[in-house]
Amino acid sequence: MPIPTIKVTVTDRAGTLHAIEAEIGLTLMENLRDSDRAALRVRGQYGGEAACGTCHVYVEPNWCDKLSPRLEEEDSMLDEIFNAKDESRLACQITLTDSLEGLEVTLTEGT
Repeated sequence: MPIPTIKVTVTDRAGTLHAIEAEIGLTLMENLRDSDRAALRVRGQYGGEAACGTCHVYVEPNWCDKLSPRLEEEDSMLDEIFNAKDESRLACQITLTDSLEGLEVTLTEGT
């Protein structure tokens, strides 16, 4: 049985767009960390604990309201990141569902 996936568009640090098939049920960080495309890999140093900011991404504004709200741990970590903005999220806190088909994110310099 095939693994269910959705399409996610990721802009890498050089500004190149990549359309990827991302596995539903995993976090965006897991999909990027394990990507076969080096330009899309994030460190995800703590593996999803919202404790390091190494998976910081910018979510396209039209997608921000479609994601689950930030939890306190994510907000606290983003407060410590110098280049964070309103569209900032930690990819480890974005669990992919079929409702996120077409999600658009940009990798940050810190990832």
